[in-house]
Amino acid sequence: MGQCFSRQRHKREYFSINRSDQSDIVLPKPATSDLASQPLLDGALAVAELDLCVRTNGADHCTAVYQRGLRRRALVVRRGQPFHICVRFNRKYTEERDHISLIFTVDEGDRAADVPSVGHGTLEAVPVTPEDEAPTGAWHAHIAENEGDKITLRVTSSASSIVGKWRLEQRVIRTAYHVIKHSMPQLQFEKMITLQDINGLNMGNIGHSFMQMNRFRREFFLEVLELLTRHISRTACVAVMADKVTVKHRTIDITAVMAVVPEAPSGHLIQSFVVGAPVVKKHDGTSLANGWIKTLAAVGIKSPKQIAAICTDGQYHGLSVPSKFLEQLAKTQEDVRERSMSPCVPMLWDGAHLLALAEDSAKDEDKCLWVWAVVNSITRVTKRHTTGKGRELLRNAQKKLGLKKKCPRLWSTTRFAPHAAAVLKTFLYNMPAYLHCLEAEYRTSTARPDAIEVLRNDLRLLRDDVCFRGQVAALLDVYQVLAAGSRDLQSLQKLPWERQGDFADMVGKLTAMAGALKAAVRPKRREEGVNKAGERKGSSNLRLIKAMPHVRMVADLDQLSSSPTSGVVDDMLKSVDRLRSDGLIPETGSTERMRDAMLASYKVIRAERMNKPNLGNQELFKILWQRAEQDIKPYINLVTRLWLISPCESVVESMGSVVADVFGEHRNLKHANAAMELVVDTRTGDHSLNYSHPTLVYMLFNPWCSEDAVYLPEPAERREYVESDAGLLYRGSHSRPRPCPWSYGQYEADVLDCSLAVVGRAICNRLADRADPVLVVRAVSAMVNHCDEDGVLVGNWSGEYAGGTAPTRWQGSVQILQQYHRTGRPVKFGQCWVFAGVSTTVCRALGIPCRPVTNYSSAHDTHGSLTIDVFYDSEGEPIERLNRDSTWNFHVWNEAWMLRPDLESTASRSSYGGWQAFDATPQEVSEGRYACGPCALQAVRNGEVKRAFDVGFVFAEVNADRVFWKYSGPRQPLKLLLTERADVGKAVVTKALGEWTHEDLTSKYKHDEETDVERRTMLNALRETGHVFSRFYLNEELEDIHCDFALNDDIVIGQTFHVTLRVENRSEDRPYTVSAHLRVDTQLYTGRAGQFVKKNNYRFQVEPGNEEEISMPVSYDEYYDQLVDQSAFRIAAIVSVLDTDYEYFASDDFRVRKPDIRIELDGHPSVGAELRVIAEFNNPLPTRLTRGRFLLEGGGLTEPVKIKVNKTVGPYEPVRAVATIVPWSAGEHLLAAKFYSKQLNDVDGFLRILVKPRLENTGSILEDGSTELGRM
Repeated sequence: MGQCFSRQRHKREYFSINRSDQSDIVLPKPATSDLASQPLLDGALAVAELDLCVRTNGADHCTAVYQRGLRRRALVVRRGQPFHICVRFNRKYTEERDHISLIFTVDEGDRAADVPSVGHGTLEAVPVTPEDEAPTGAWHAHIAENEGDKITLRVTSSASSIVGKWRLEQRVIRTAYHVIKHSMPQLQFEKMITLQDINGLNMGNIGHSFMQMNRFRREFFLEVLELLTRHISRTACVAVMADKVTVKHRTIDITAVMAVVPEAPSGHLIQSFVVGAPVVKKHDGTSLANGWIKTLAAVGIKSPKQIAAICTDGQYHGLSVPSKFLEQLAKTQEDVRERSMSPCVPMLWDGAHLLALAEDSAKDEDKCLWVWAVVNSITRVTKRHTTGKGRELLRNAQKKLGLKKKCPRLWSTTRFAPHAAAVLKTFLYNMPAYLHCLEAEYRTSTARPDAIEVLRNDLRLLRDDVCFRGQVAALLDVYQVLAAGSRDLQSLQKLPWERQGDFADMVGKLTAMAGALKAAVRPKRREEGVNKAGERKGSSNLRLIKAMPHVRMVADLDQLSSSPTSGVVDDMLKSVDRLRSDGLIPETGSTERMRDAMLASYKVIRAERMNKPNLGNQELFKILWQRAEQDIKPYINLVTRLWLISPCESVVESMGSVVADVFGEHRNLKHANAAMELVVDTRTGDHSLNYSHPTLVYMLFNPWCSEDAVYLPEPAERREYVESDAGLLYRGSHSRPRPCPWSYGQYEADVLDCSLAVVGRAICNRLADRADPVLVVRAVSAMVNHCDEDGVLVGNWSGEYAGGTAPTRWQGSVQILQQYHRTGRPVKFGQCWVFAGVSTTVCRALGIPCRPVTNYSSAHDTHGSLTIDVFYDSEGEPIERLNRDSTWNFHVWNEAWMLRPDLESTASRSSYGGWQAFDATPQEVSEGRYACGPCALQAVRNGEVKRAFDVGFVFAEVNADRVFWKYSGPRQPLKLLLTERADVGKAVVTKALGEWTHEDLTSKYKHDEETDVERRTMLNALRETGHVFSRFYLNEELEDIHCDFALNDDIVIGQTFHVTLRVENRSEDRPYTVSAHLRVDTQLYTGRAGQFVKKNNYRFQVEPGNEEEISMPVSYDEYYDQLVDQSAFRIAAIVSVLDTDYEYFASDDFRVRKPDIRIELDGHPSVGAELRVIAEFNNPLPTRLTRGRFLLEGGGLTEPVKIKVNKTVGPYEPVRAVATIVPWSAGEHLLAAKFYSKQLNDVDGFLRILVKPRLENTGSILEDGSTELGRM
């Protein structure tokens, strides 16, 4: 049957195939005697079995390993690459006779907001051809092998398909008819013609002419009417709904019917569809009533007895169309007795108009005059900027203010709450731009004084931000509630008392908004059907509301089945009498006959409930319908009528925009009819002519396909950056990079589903954006942190991790993503390397080549100046209140491989393709979200800081200048101590390709330091930013004194380290007195100061030609209590040469390193065999270790295993743990170990293991995989 389209749906959605939230609607199954009259069904081809060839396709697409992480076995393929499907039919498949098609639709589950459509790329209709006729860049399918009743299809998706979950449906008979607009774009037109052809309606070489399209519409519409008439002839009654829509200055009267279809799927028994849209030539009650009669006669509705209710709006009631329609329809009855009886049909106002009238009544109250004032102001301001120069000014203002382009919407008194809510929401968004435009216009206006006065009043209104904005926001709150309620009332499947409950709830919500409107809502006057002149309009709404308990008593089969026989039937009969006396149902015949029918129905229902106690109203109705003997039929007919007595909210009104789209350009339209999608799902035997496969198809990006934007040509790079599920993240310092093992685990349980859900939450409106890797990666950078839309991870750099897991304890992404997928709440806690590890997992799971990258001495430029300004006092202590910029010891982000066609350039398209930097760590807001990138490395290297996305921020991270200032007080001038041009971005590293060491990427991000090209790039970037810096009071040069700041940074935690300063006097005759300050502070890896550790002041004289050395030892006892994460220190020295203006400043950071865990195996690793693992290291501390824990983790090897160290470990003693694991996956894997205790944390190590298949009994440790971390 037809499906109602919502007003909020996109105007192109009328040619969609499937609704993602509803199954196909089924017409009545024809009787055996009727099959001969339907040549369409003779020898129909039906699907007996459909095999997605999961194993074969998985091997071809390198996706077989994903099966271990899916809850149910599913097909995982990569776009742009062929895959195979095997189909078995109920008979031999003949290519000349049979036509089949595959329908792929994007599956969004409960989050689906729109119907899948060809235009949005969320639906693909793929006709199966005998030969491989591959259109460029499009989906196609052909028969690879024909074995009689079994065929193998070779399907190739587009290399630009949406990445996500798809559903597959196979159609083997004419199943869908669509309204087609003759002027639609060429591509959409051809797809629609293809759909008609593959579904059995062969139009031949159809042209684009108006005549051909009208002929086409007539052909399928006549068949729709035939099927509809057959159903209505066997159904007790229908509900009639009507409305009008104006198209090209012509009014079209849309007529719809609603019926109960017992053969439909459970939960879809009540269906609604449009049967006609005749043009109204004369706008009076009689002409409209005649239009109804002619339209409904086409589907066999010729008697008032067939009509359960009539639902229209106030204009129809005002012209008495329902009563005139019934009177004229009764006159056509041949039976004089029937003609003389007054028809008993409820005439109702539809819910949307009723709510609109209640809303108008509320706004007419004296206290609500401000509502109309606000609406008039909005309309006046908006009209200034809808067309011509005003619209151009608005666009320029939006661009200047950084607002997205949103077209203004005009208020309409004839449209319902959803439109009003959209108008108010758009106006609030554009208010700053409106104010900017009006101010500019007021300054330059030469209009008449009265026009200038209006302009001045509008400016005053918009500048009164608190009052006026508050009033608009209050109205928006009201209309958003009304809009939500209006959508709720549109459900076709609810029973009358359920719909009436929604209506009552809607009226209650409207009443509850009285505080915002400052007036009481009084819809009752309109419910009674009285207009402003006091005239009756014949509305039955009030009677129906009062009679709803009686409707439920009679028609609620679930209530009947759960009640005892005695007494309930008498109550039902009393309710029948009450409904008849209220004029809601006609005479039902003999009371005794109705009693017998109710009792017989009760017995049938009770018998069924004994076997299936959970049957609902829909299932019980289908059971009674199938057993509709003469003793049950009167009650079934009555239930059918009562189920239709309260039609849903204005079904035909929601069709208005659809009809306008379809027929808007047919000026010579006469009696064109708007037919919604009609699906014929006829079943023959046990085989469905329409086969919907229950298994989802996962579509991923394809680095193997040269047409895909993420194509990566080198096989070794694909293995490393796409397929590998483990790797190294680098922390530590630039002088001693510390590799940390990380399990990406993209093939583990729920990781793929979670990755798709992460992207889905960020890109939920325009699903076609999920086909673009640039937008997908940007969505990942925004959603891996929790700052926007409750993303995956909560960042925490405070050092306090109560209520969550410390970032240093994570060893991989799997537990993080699984917890997020299970709970839907952000996981606590993460820092930059954790964000980068999770981002790598998500991208690799989706098929995007990705790698984590570490930048040592990474700048965080908070104001976009490309410089990092640091302030110290006279003793070398950093002044934190002034130090907003920072330099992180290291920072980890990601790179993803893709083309960048979105970057405009005179160079070739590939110049910006390749590795793109992006960062999920929440640092600065980009386009309203905490996201960064993707930005092309080529743009970063060349200093093109205005390129999308966030090139300037990444450029500063690797190439900013650090400027050190001496601050002596608010009234004293700043003194420039030092400018370090090579202190930021000292090294950019990642795991080397195919090796377990690091690769230096610094040259990919920046030119060599202190070269001419590097300085030119920096100066060009500074000019592009628009910031101007003046540097005064330059340091006086003194060639006689030379200082050298030295530090041995190869220190294991627990040892004493020394800070050494050497001062050399190069003068031959002059001694110098020197004052020196040495200071040590702990430091967060973000560059922020931690705790003070130690400082010493020195004063000494350096003789001519001599060198003096001072050294400050820092023992473990002095620094242990102040240690923070990463065990990092900041060392600073400031030297003043007395009697001169010369001052020397130097600073550096380093970390005490921690021991490495050694991992050994006792046995040979093979699948399914137990393997003994030994992990150990020596305690480096001069103190005991208590409450020690080891954590072992490895994808394909073992779930995370915690091992408790049961004894206290003494100073310098070995720490050892033993565990037994059972590998479940063959191949190369990474086993990572981590140790933490009360005194010592963040100790780790890893071992690469090659696991043999189950049949082999030997395995090995890879020769190049060192068992000691940090020896690379």
